[in-house]
Amino acid sequence: MSEPPMIDPASMEPALATVKCVCTGNICRSAAMEAYLARAWVDAATVTSAGTMAAAGWHSPAPMLAAMKSVGLDGSKHVARQLEMADVESSDLVLVATHLHLAWIARHFGAAPPNTFVLTEAAELTQRARRPAGNDRIDRIRTAAALLDAARAEQPAEYQDVHDPYGHGDDAYHHAMDIIVGACTSIVEWVG
Repeated sequence: MSEPPMIDPASMEPALATVKCVCTGNICRSAAMEAYLARAWVDAATVTSAGTMAAAGWHSPAPMLAAMKSVGLDGSKHVARQLEMADVESSDLVLVATHLHLAWIARHFGAAPPNTFVLTEAAELTQRARRPAGNDRIDRIRTAAALLDAARAEQPAEYQDVHDPYGHGDDAYHHAMDIIVGACTSIVEWVG
C-alpha cells in the first residue's frame, strides 16, 4: 500500500471571505458596489451581488457603466441575479443600498441578520467601531460584521440611502457612484 501524496501546506490557499452586495434590480447600485469591493479585495474576498427584485439576466445600463468607468471600474460583464436567503446566510458581510433592502431581508429572516448593513450605515459605523484584527485581510473581513454590529448595538448609525438612479439621468448615476465610492472607501480603509 502506497502512502498518500504529501501536500505542501504553504501551497494551500485559505478560503476567501465572502461579501454580498444588494440592491433592487442588481443592475446599478449593487453592481457598482461589487465592482469596487471586488477590485479592492481581489486577494481577500469573493464579492458578488444580487437584487431583491432582480432584472435577472440583464446587464448594467450605459449610464451606470459610464459612471463606473469614471472611477476606473469595468461593469461590462455584470449580469443581474436574484438574491436568495442562502446568499445572506453564507456571506461574512452583506451590504445593501437602502433601508428598504434591509427591511426586505429582515422580513425573510424575522429580523435583520447581524451580518447585514446599509452601505452608508456600515461606513458611518467604521468611524467608531473597533478595527478588525486578524492575521490577514481575509480574517479582518470575516470579523468586520461582528464589530460593525457591536457598534450598531451601542448606538445606531445615521445614514443615507443610496437612491436608485435608474432612468433619472446621468447626474443621478454619478451621484449614486460618488456615494458608493465614498462609503466603500471608508469600509476598505477601516478593514485595512
